[in-house]
Amino acid sequence: MSVSRRRGSRYLRLVATAVVVGLLVELSVRVIAGRLPDPLVWHSYEAQLKVEQMDGLAATGGARIVFLGSSMMNSAVDPERFLAQAGGDVVAYNASLGAGLPQITVPWAENVVYPRLDPQVVVIGLSSLDLAARNDDLSQFFANSEAARLTLGTASVLDLVEHRLGNWSALFRHRASLRNPKVLGRALIGQPAAPLPPDVRSISPLGFQSLLAPERYDTRDGRARRALERALPRFEVGGLDVRLLARFVERSEADGRQVVMVIMPVTQDYVALHPQGAASYSAFEVELRRIANEADADVVDLDGLRDPAFFADENHLNGRGTRRVSANLASAVCDLARC
Repeated sequence: MSVSRRRGSRYLRLVATAVVVGLLVELSVRVIAGRLPDPLVWHSYEAQLKVEQMDGLAATGGARIVFLGSSMMNSAVDPERFLAQAGGDVVAYNASLGAGLPQITVPWAENVVYPRLDPQVVVIGLSSLDLAARNDDLSQFFANSEAARLTLGTASVLDLVEHRLGNWSALFRHRASLRNPKVLGRALIGQPAAPLPPDVRSISPLGFQSLLAPERYDTRDGRARRALERALPRFEVGGLDVRLLARFVERSEADGRQVVMVIMPVTQDYVALHPQGAASYSAFEVELRRIANEADADVVDLDGLRDPAFFADENHLNGRGTRRVSANLASAVCDLARC
C-alpha cells in the first residue's frame, strides 16, 4: 500500500472515530437533557416563561385583554381576580415585564405579545419612571437576546446557523450548562435542574407575578431603594421613552385596539424622591394625559391609593393592594370596554 493510501486510510479512521465519539456524546447529553436547565434564549427567564404561556393561549384563541408595563403592573393586576370582578367570559393576560420601561415594552408588545394574543384591549400601567428622560439605551437589554434577534429580524447568519444547530443537537443547545461543572454534576448523578428563581416560579398561568412581596410596607431593601434614589432625584419628563410610548399608543389605536393608560398607585415616599416632589410627579401625569389625548386613548387614574398598608415598598403593591387594584381596574376598564 502506498504512503498516500495509508495516510488516507488513517484520516478516514480518525474522521470515523470522531463521528462515533460525537454521536455518543450527543446521545449521552440527550439522556440527561431533562435534568439540565432550559437554555435562556430571551433576555430573562420571566420573559421566556411568559412566551411559553402566550404560545399556549395563542393555540386557544389568544386573549381579549392584555396588561403591559413594568414590575409595578406585573405585581399589581391578577387577571384571575380582574376577570372574577369583571364577570365577563373573556381571557386576560398580564404580559408585563420587570424593568419594562417603554424601550423594552414597545418592541416586546408589538413583536411578541400582539402576534400571539391579538388583544382588543391593551391596558398599560405607567409611573413617572416610564416617562423620564434618560441617557442609557435600555432597548438592547431585550433586543440582544437570541430569541429577540430572530423575532425582530436582526439575526446574523451565525445566529441562524446556531439556532438550527440548537434545534437539532442537544449537545449544542445545552453547551452553556455543560460547561458548568456544578450543573453538569447534578445532572450526571440524577438530580433535577436547579429550580428557577422564586420570583419566576411565582408567575401564575395568566402572567401575574406576586414577586413574593411582603404584606407589610418595607423600604429596607437597599438595592430597590438605591435604584429609586439614583433615578428620581434627577427626574424630568421627556426623551426616547416618551416618543416610543406615544407612537406605540397611536399605532395600537390605529390598529383597532382600545388602549387604556393607567396612572399606577405609588406612595408619598415615592413622590417625595422627585426633585420638586409633587410638582415633578404632576408633570408626569400631565404628559401621560397629553399622550392619551393625542392618540384618543383612555386614562384610568389609580393614584388615589397612597396608603402604605397596600404597598410592599415605595412603588410595588402587596397582596392587599393587588386585590384592591385588580377589582378597581376591572370596574374602570369594563366601563370603557365591554368585558
